[in-house]
Amino acid sequence: MPIFTDQNLSASIKSGEVFPFYFLYGDEVYLIKNIVSKLTKKILVPGLEDFNKQKFDNESFSIEDFTSAYEQIPMMCDRKCILVKNLNIEKINKSDFEILLKTFEFKNESCIVIFYYTTTDFDFNKGTKFKSIINTINKNNGAVCEFGLKDRATLRKTILSKCKKHNITIENNVIYSLIERCSNSYDIILNELEKLIQYCGENSQISMETLNLLCVDTVQNTAFDLSNQILKSNYDKAYAILDKLFYDRISPIMIMGALNMSFIDMYRIKTAQSVLLSSDDVISDFKYRSKYRITKLYADVSKFSIEQIRHCLFCLEEADTLLKSSKLDSKIILEQMIGKMSIIKN
Repeated sequence: MPIFTDQNLSASIKSGEVFPFYFLYGDEVYLIKNIVSKLTKKILVPGLEDFNKQKFDNESFSIEDFTSAYEQIPMMCDRKCILVKNLNIEKINKSDFEILLKTFEFKNESCIVIFYYTTTDFDFNKGTKFKSIINTINKNNGAVCEFGLKDRATLRKTILSKCKKHNITIENNVIYSLIERCSNSYDIILNELEKLIQYCGENSQISMETLNLLCVDTVQNTAFDLSNQILKSNYDKAYAILDKLFYDRISPIMIMGALNMSFIDMYRIKTAQSVLLSSDDVISDFKYRSKYRITKLYADVSKFSIEQIRHCLFCLEEADTLLKSSKLDSKIILEQMIGKMSIIKN
């Protein structure tokens, strides 16, 4: 059985095809949850879900309970399903892992098993046990699907399709601004788009003014703008962005975390440029979600020296320590940090 794309898997569910085992993982968590919902609706008889659906997660999973659940017959219908969420297979001991593998070699026609992951904390391509599970499910007529990141063209198509259903028009510049503000995240884009559609109503247009009014940049994007203004010595704009973050009640720790990641991204890209690596190399090596953002950052960061970025990281470390260990006002700590970055730059 070939490894599915999410589009092919959706089509197979729609056609009524059901496999004995599923292994669903990847970066697009929203789509994974959506597929799990579709599968359980397809497998289970309405009204009998509570009797024929058993759930395990990383904390509650035991091989004894899992195999017992797998062997039990469904109640008052032909089949049941077992959902296993975010199980760290790499940490299962050897004997339990062998039992788990044997389970996938024995097909219980009345029980469908769905392993799915709503986190990207695991490396499914390098983990030995993960690869072994995926190969075993694949060999035994199961369905394996990696939900990869959507490119801008696909996201644009999704946005246009959603708008068309409500007879709403939206220009390309508004579409791409929405995608960028949502950091290319499928589920955030859909949530923000639903908000825009409800606000504008049927037979209308989503304008840039409406987008600016209703949709707030992610903290990560705002932190990137802040770091960019700091490196460009636009300190009035930098302080204005910081004021806006505090006005929006974003926690200082979250601001600091986003700023750290922004400068780390810059440092990675700058060092990659020094050894003539491309933006695609950086995206691949560090598994970045947004190709567009890193490609744009790759061009922007060439204007700054690695010493600038490194000194800003030192200032961030100092401010982070103060935030977590002193009783000073958090806004003053961050304002002083920007001031120190300014002194270092000059």
